Amino acid sequence: MYIMTSCSFLCSIAQLQSAIQIHPDGGIRLKIDIPANQEGAALPLLMMRGKTLRITMEDIPEGIGSEQGKVIGRRSTKERVK
Repeated sequence: MYIMTSCSFLCSIAQLQSAIQIHPDGGIRLKIDIPANQEGAALPLLMMRGKTLRITMEDIPEGIGSEQGKVIGRRSTKERVK
């Protein structure tokens, strides 16, 4: 029996030069940062390791979708101001 696992969380593409790697043999590797306030929602990722995933990403306008502010790196903008 197959049980589908899913999760939804806010994240950002890592602020690294190597965050988006295009492989010469084909394919892309993407590194994302998940802020602390989204860790619980992202926990199901631990059970998805090595599986084929369907990923949908959408740009969230600043101030929408997170009461903590726009996600940047591992902390929100409001957390960075402190």
